[in-house]
Amino acid sequence: MGWATRVFGALGADDTAAQDAAFALVAADLAGHPSHGVRLVATYAHQVEVGELVPGARPALVRRGARSTVIEGRRCLGAAAMRPAVRSVTEEARRNGAATVLVTDHGHLGRLGLYVAQLSASGLVGVLTSGHALLPEEAVVAPMGGVDRVFDTNPWAFGFPAEGGDVIIDMSSASISYNAVRALGLAGERIPDHLAQDRHGQPCTDPGSVLDSGSLLPAGGAVGYGLALAACGFAALTGEPPVTAPPEAIAGTFLLALDVARYRPLEQYRRHLGAAAAAIRTSTPVKPEEPVRTPGGRGVLVRSPGEVRGTIELHETTRRELEDTCHRMRLPAFPGSR
Repeated sequence: MGWATRVFGALGADDTAAQDAAFALVAADLAGHPSHGVRLVATYAHQVEVGELVPGARPALVRRGARSTVIEGRRCLGAAAMRPAVRSVTEEARRNGAATVLVTDHGHLGRLGLYVAQLSASGLVGVLTSGHALLPEEAVVAPMGGVDRVFDTNPWAFGFPAEGGDVIIDMSSASISYNAVRALGLAGERIPDHLAQDRHGQPCTDPGSVLDSGSLLPAGGAVGYGLALAACGFAALTGEPPVTAPPEAIAGTFLLALDVARYRPLEQYRRHLGAAAAAIRTSTPVKPEEPVRTPGGRGVLVRSPGEVRGTIELHETTRRELEDTCHRMRLPAFPGSR
């Protein structure tokens, strides 16, 4: 994590923003989601290089009310924008029972499950979605029955306090994330069947062809399509599309927090949901050697930098990409580089 923090500092971020971004990526790796992990340091560096991301920008509080807050990211690191968002929604939900935050014009957030996990640790139910539509630089997912790229992967995350381990649900409305497809391409692997199509709407498993001119499909057909559009419905509450985008474009992130204690005693809720999750995990699996898991149970859940332990295994192609990026942009050398 120290190396990634130094890289973001070299790119212009202050100490807090650099650590926020580095931690978000490391936390994704530890949670078992390498597509959203440290490998994205290279992607972020490229976005800085072409002006899409401004690590030194500070999020601005546009409006704060009793239950609603709007934060403008100014193309800052996504994790840096989420720090004030999580803080604000927590404080207001404590005061009022429920609160929302809209965040605009920010960089990639990383794994959304991190932020709702921070809320569930405080006894709050969290809902987070990032909705983008009709933005040429972001669109990669076709609508159900269509060929044109319309949506980004428009993910959703939910966090619920539960005894025995909070229930964290983090999912893309697309059949597969953009970063997962890119990772497959770098590793020389194919996209699983039925997840993507070429520019003619025909099934395609070649990552390069899909990212170049094809599109990803909505998860579960109508289910993912509906979730992608719903994410846009929340994002559109900001009212204004990005300056350089067409007037019908939508971009924004929506965060909701509910104080469990306003509905029933928190410990009672945690025991109830924990018992339900435990019953699911002990239900009969299709394959005896593969027990049923609840969402978010693939890796280690961490909520703060102080909880980071162990090491992260990186694919050789990821290591090479990071080394090349650091060398080309004269950033702090990747650990172990020659």
